[in-house]
Amino acid sequence: MLNKLLDLPCDYVIIDRTPFSDTENDRLCVQVVPESIYIASFPSWIFSRDCVLKNLQEHGFEVVVEFEGFDTVTGPIPLSHKGLILERKKGSL
Repeated sequence: MLNKLLDLPCDYVIIDRTPFSDTENDRLCVQVVPESIYIASFPSWIFSRDCVLKNLQEHGFEVVVEFEGFDTVTGPIPLSHKGLILERKKGSL
């Protein structure tokens, strides 16, 4: 999905409240909703920060701003929620 979006003729991309890890690969996990809210579970991706940044650079984008998200979640691996504002390099489309 991200690759399709990056191929669109836009100059900026904003990614917000996204779980990133310092691992080499993305990881698919199961997010379990606390029973006090309701009983459910959902697939949840934890993205490798390095892999995502490499993919963005290959599509001609560079990070203008990186910021910490306000979400806090514990998981099977250390992770943090981040946001990115990216700009397409001139002449890379």
